[in-house]
Amino acid sequence: MTAPRAGEPPMTHRELDQQVAERVMGWIHYAGLAIPAKHREIAGQYNALEDQEVWLLNDRRMACKHCGTLPAFSTDPAAMLQVVERMREQGWTVSLTGYRKTERPEWIATMHPPGNDPMRLICESGGTPGEVVCRAALTALGGRE
Repeated sequence: MTAPRAGEPPMTHRELDQQVAERVMGWIHYAGLAIPAKHREIAGQYNALEDQEVWLLNDRRMACKHCGTLPAFSTDPAAMLQVVERMREQGWTVSLTGYRKTERPEWIATMHPPGNDPMRLICESGGTPGEVVCRAALTALGGRE
C-alpha cells in the first residue's frame, strides 16, 4: 500500500494504478457490459471480453488504449516509465533518485513543472520507484485524492 498523506487512508497499489490511468494517462475506464454501446465496437476490435476491463483514450476519438489487466504503474518498472513519458509529454521534468537511508532503499521522485516554476516543485518519497513516481504525477496534476 502507498504511504498516506496526513489525514488520508493509505491507497492500495491497485487503487493508485487506477488513479494514474484516469488522471495522469487520461484513460476512461469501463468494465464488461458497462461499455457504452457507441464504444463496444471499438473494444470488440481488440477482443475485449465481457468480463475484462477496458481503458479507452478520449482525445476527440475513441480508441482502445488498453484492454484486459491494467498496467501496474506503481510496481512494474516498464509501466512506470509510461507515466514518466506521459509527464514529459506535458512538459514536466522528471527525476528519480535512490539512496539508502536505512537498511531498505528509499526513492525520491521530483517533478519540475513546465517553465520550472520553483513554487510548483513536486517531491514524493517512499520505498519503491513506481510508487513515488505515481504519487508525484498525481500530485503534480492536482489529481491525488
